[in-house]
Amino acid sequence: MPKYISVLLFLCSLLCLSWIGCTQPVETRNGSFDAMTYNVHGLPSAITKDDTLGRLKQIGPKLNPFAIVGLQETFVDEGREDLIKASTHPHQHEYSERIDESRAMGPGLLFFSKYKIVTTKQQYYTTCFGTLDNASDCLASKGFHMIRIELAEGLEIDVYNSHLEAGSGEEDKKVRATQVSEIKKAMKEWSDGKAILFLGDTNLKLTRDTDKTAITDWLKDLNLTDGCEAVSCAKEGRIDRIFFRSAEQLQLTPKTWKIPEGFVDEKGTDLSDHEPIVVTFDWKEIVKTM
Repeated sequence: MPKYISVLLFLCSLLCLSWIGCTQPVETRNGSFDAMTYNVHGLPSAITKDDTLGRLKQIGPKLNPFAIVGLQETFVDEGREDLIKASTHPHQHEYSERIDESRAMGPGLLFFSKYKIVTTKQQYYTTCFGTLDNASDCLASKGFHMIRIELAEGLEIDVYNSHLEAGSGEEDKKVRATQVSEIKKAMKEWSDGKAILFLGDTNLKLTRDTDKTAITDWLKDLNLTDGCEAVSCAKEGRIDRIFFRSAEQLQLTPKTWKIPEGFVDEKGTDLSDHEPIVVTFDWKEIVKTM
């Protein structure tokens, strides 16, 4: 066999080995989790006109099966402590301090996770409307907290939990739009390049033009997707929402959106004036190959 043919065959064999090596499947980490958002209506009984503490005691143990839980309106101190005591989640974060003495309540935000918390940040909204009228938002110190969790070593998600301005008046709509701008700004600064999960009572209704613009711009500007819309759920337009965003190293894929059963008392009455929302996600590490 001529020498040059032998050399050519040798080079071809190296190329084949190289190609095979480069195309070998790379083992990646993956898994799934369910995320819940739930406004538990944890206002004082003088406002709710029911047994707030009794309801919250029943809600607490029902949260434990879910991997990631963002709660809103955990305003009553004793009720919030009952929720914390009932939780079997190893990682928790509460945002409950009042912004100042003029506010009757804090932000009322509580977070539970089966995943390790890496770091947290929190921020009050700069504006509200109504103290004894217009949904009385200024009685509370509304805001949001960001909890960075680790699904696996080096694979992180920034989870935001919030409760936005209520009310349907023109001033309420303006305040909500401002609050959306503030959480957008925080997401851009705190979570650049990160996967994001938002849990919350947005009070944003698509039937109101100002609200619709705010939520549309929010999703577009942060490259977020509504979990309900992603799986074509039958309950689009609810104010309790779960948004998500993948990152370069982490792909999030929503599989189901549901209202979990069982959040009722012995008479079948709902334990809150809101229903909990749960989205189940598959997650997968993205590994770059040659």
